[in-house]
Amino acid sequence: MKKILLTTVIASVALVSCVKEDATNLQNGAKQKITFDTPVLYGNENSRANVLGEVETYQTSEKFTIYAVSHTNEFIGWEAQGVAPAEFNNTIVSYDPTVNGWAPKQVGGDYYYWENGKMMSFAACSPADVNAISSYDEAGLEITDFEVPAVGEQYDLMFSERSLNKTSNDMTVGEEGYKGVQIKFQHALSSIRFALVNSYEKDVVLTDIEIKDVFNKGTFNENITEDPEDYIADPKWTLESTTANYVAFAGEATFPKIAKDATEWTAELVKDVMTSGSTCNQLLLMPQDLSEDAILLVHYTVDGKENTKEVALKGLKTKAATPAAIDSWEMGTRYTYILMYSQETAAKDKIYFAPEVAGWVDADQIIVNL
Repeated sequence: MKKILLTTVIASVALVSCVKEDATNLQNGAKQKITFDTPVLYGNENSRANVLGEVETYQTSEKFTIYAVSHTNEFIGWEAQGVAPAEFNNTIVSYDPTVNGWAPKQVGGDYYYWENGKMMSFAACSPADVNAISSYDEAGLEITDFEVPAVGEQYDLMFSERSLNKTSNDMTVGEEGYKGVQIKFQHALSSIRFALVNSYEKDVVLTDIEIKDVFNKGTFNENITEDPEDYIADPKWTLESTTANYVAFAGEATFPKIAKDATEWTAELVKDVMTSGSTCNQLLLMPQDLSEDAILLVHYTVDGKENTKEVALKGLKTKAATPAAIDSWEMGTRYTYILMYSQETAAKDKIYFAPEVAGWVDADQIIVNL
């Protein structure tokens, strides 16, 4: 995977340190609680991550893990001399209505406070209840033996860039209190979605979508290079050879009809496949090089007649002027497979899959003929 400069590129979530005392107390040097504001997605404050699936709002029932170190001088390394774990390092942080934020607490329920003359540096992982062993050190986050959960139990796994050299002086006054430390998150998985389009007069109904034989287990390493002047991470998954199948949809969903002469892929043509109220409108799967065995299987009816189509996922080409083969699912990328039924489909017994990428990382559309 190509190395990324975290300070400029990664998708992210802002965790904002927020103290609800008044301005007079701040100016008088009163002790300030360490709390974190609602996590929000970088670049789209209205789009947030939920423990189950990828949804609009980060729920107050959710928790994340905060990692923190304390140091007198500027940060030079997570485990360098003079840098020590903060009291609440590796703490699960939950929502506290008293401070209207996420607050690490001591045994007994007391808050933690900023230390005079000390700086702090932070990182985080969301959600807190990852179904694997996680640890954090100078190389960043490691998640060992992660397994993609079953459909209906999947969550948006995220890891953060470090937020360095923070003090209580970074707190700024906002309308609802004091806000400060921001921690940016990157998505660790790939998002796979489906949408439907029908440009023919026949009635087409989706009954099942299944992705088969994709890799589902691995170990994540953030691979940080500790250089305050050039902070680089090279996050990667090391995959195991095990595979699994995931049913993205089972039920009945009608292909929305569009004008027969529609030739351009527009937002109006991209319809959410999950109109039937299913519990999962996307899959959150392991980033991976797609194997020859990875299959997309679709069951649907045309005027009541049952049809089955399957296509190899590897090698689907973008619908661009210069098509490019898609041989892998990248970390932090959302792929929307647009299933299109058209007059050409009826004449040639084909159904089109036009995967596109949106939301997390933009890319050209992809199309494959069956």
